Amino acid sequence: MLSCGTVAGAAHVVPARIEKADEVGMNRPKIQRGSAAGLIVFLCALLTIAGCAAFTSEEGVENRWRDLPEATFRPGVTTQADVAVLLGPPSQIISLASGTAFYYLREERKGSGFILIVYNQGTQTIRYDRAIFFFDESGILTNHAIRNDIPPDAP
Repeated sequence: MLSCGTVAGAAHVVPARIEKADEVGMNRPKIQRGSAAGLIVFLCALLTIAGCAAFTSEEGVENRWRDLPEATFRPGVTTQADVAVLLGPPSQIISLASGTAFYYLREERKGSGFILIVYNQGTQTIRYDRAIFFFDESGILTNHAIRNDIPPDAP
């Protein structure tokens, strides 16, 4: 398209060519050549940051009571000192109105998980193993209980 304009300091008209913006490509959609490569790099980085986790933790006392026959602990015969020698120090010593209780606790945690930046998933299994021993004021065993229903190991 032709138009006429005045050039400063000139007394005559100079024809000038003005192109439409679309003719020089200013309004055309641009194709970004690196967009597919950028997406691939982003996905690879995301997968690198993602991960799996597995953990196991054990707390409490060693459960030595599982290795001993049930007849080892005899009410009216076994003393606090006998239990302490066989099993080690208890997790808790509980003072009762008519004596004392030794409480032994073992806790095992097993878990696994999948971790992403925007989504996490995990599972955890907790297994408790416990034994409790009741003693009279003289320190003689009156009763005891050992949990016998241990579930199978968690994956």
